[in-house]
Amino acid sequence: MLFRSCLKQQLGHWGSDSTPSPSLIRDLTAGLKPSTTNNYASYYRKWMEYCESKQIAAIPADPFHLAIFLSEASDNDTSREPTKKRANAINYFHSITGYNPPCSDPFPQLVIKGITKRLGAPVIPREPISLSEIRSARAAALARGESGLVYIADLCTVMQEAQLRWDDVADLRLGDLVWGKTAIRTLSVDSKTDTRKQGQFGTLVYSPSPDSGYQRLHQLILRGVSGFARRSAETRTRLLCDLQQKQSELCYKQASASAVSSLPADIRNAAAQCALPLENLPLLSDWAWVEKPQSLLTRFTYKRFRYHLLRLFGFRPNIGTHSMRRGGTTEKITQGIEPRLVQFLGRWRTSEAFEGYIGPSANIERVAEAMGAARRAEASGRSSEADPARTRDHARRGAPPAQARRR
Repeated sequence: MLFRSCLKQQLGHWGSDSTPSPSLIRDLTAGLKPSTTNNYASYYRKWMEYCESKQIAAIPADPFHLAIFLSEASDNDTSREPTKKRANAINYFHSITGYNPPCSDPFPQLVIKGITKRLGAPVIPREPISLSEIRSARAAALARGESGLVYIADLCTVMQEAQLRWDDVADLRLGDLVWGKTAIRTLSVDSKTDTRKQGQFGTLVYSPSPDSGYQRLHQLILRGVSGFARRSAETRTRLLCDLQQKQSELCYKQASASAVSSLPADIRNAAAQCALPLENLPLLSDWAWVEKPQSLLTRFTYKRFRYHLLRLFGFRPNIGTHSMRRGGTTEKITQGIEPRLVQFLGRWRTSEAFEGYIGPSANIERVAEAMGAARRAEASGRSSEADPARTRDHARRGAPPAQARRR
């Protein structure tokens, strides 16, 4: 991997006898997401190439040349995000070699601030997509015979009902799905909101309707497994060898026995007939989409998914992967579900972050009243934790702290 090679090269700055052990490389890599490691390696390589062309040292970085590099590199950018990623990558590799982050120097900071202001743009929320829109788009794709877009529509249904982010499903394995009689829980052990590392989850409530997310996910997986079983024995053997190799490279965490045993019987039986290991099989892969996959672990990337998502909805300008999460939140609020429950199911830390996902089609007056009550309850809980003695005094008087303060 490019990131690992960069790590080994930069760790050599500690001395000739500082050969990094596999455990050290593993732990340094485990602290970052795969997408972050790819970005860091790519941007840092460009910084090294720039330094070679100027015949200057990449580490420690000279603030003046670093500022020039950041400024010139931003000429072809359309947003401020690449500059932040370049700065983070350079800071990271300086940190592991024992140097202070050079982008924290006042001079590069002034340049980064100027780039951010020049390329900054207001954040435009994605347009929410409702379940009825997804069903209509799926029916149109099915009528045209576009099986790939039907797969995208089924995946959109799952993401909309469970309020999942793209990151939540990008690395989801079948062993992360806990199937129950009333719901499917999608465990997401590497969620940015999972500060306690207990595993966040999205929930798909059981429904007998074939248009529900529960049934769509079931049929999506069953079609993929059945399609794999129809391959020739030689093709299955080649793909399984590729799967085992990828699993050893990616160091997958072993799925729990309860999660694997909870998979529906028809999926497990279909997989057993062709010796397909379900627990570590990624949900977003070509094996579940195209007719003749070349690899079980060909990544269904964000760019590919977004392109087919735009195709599915007629290239509407403000459609993105967050459209399903925002649409699911808006529909739950419109249906009268308690906002605090919607916030819990959507895994938002604060009500302020949650409010940004409510679309304009919701009943604003009812939402405002409910969110006001939720904020008062949240503030009351924080003050109670901060002053337990005062809470006990109010409890003896028979009135909760929030009511006592209002009086």
